[in-house]
Amino acid sequence: MNSVKEKVKANPAKKIVTSKNGAGHKANGKVVHTMQNASVKEFDSLKNVAGYNNEELAALVGITHRTIRNKKTNNELFDIAQTERLRKLNLLFIEGNEVFGNKEQFHNWLQKPAYGLDYNTPDELLKQPGGLDKVLNEVNAIKFGDTI
Repeated sequence: MNSVKEKVKANPAKKIVTSKNGAGHKANGKVVHTMQNASVKEFDSLKNVAGYNNEELAALVGITHRTIRNKKTNNELFDIAQTERLRKLNLLFIEGNEVFGNKEQFHNWLQKPAYGLDYNTPDELLKQPGGLDKVLNEVNAIKFGDTI
């Protein structure tokens, strides 16, 4: 078991290593990238960008508003899956607000059936597995003029 791949296979729990600075480190001469888990400050930042309340945003992340409150109280970080979702949602709302001009117009678009999403409403897709990626792709398609 000399390679990093073999070690990860032997111990899958060590696939991702967290560090405070988010930098990579070397393992057996290869760079292993690390990711810092999100804090409640990142959630609050997303809340400001999205214009959603705690309950609405927590539902999009896949947790309850009580979990958010507990994380604030105990100064806990989000797990890796929640961190990834938080950061994708942040990207979506930043891009959406930019593409549509402001939060209100982006929220209006989220509520209407979208041609590029097979006439599904983006808001409903955000609640489904894989839906966030579809909506983010559609916003980027609109940004670059790839849709009607």
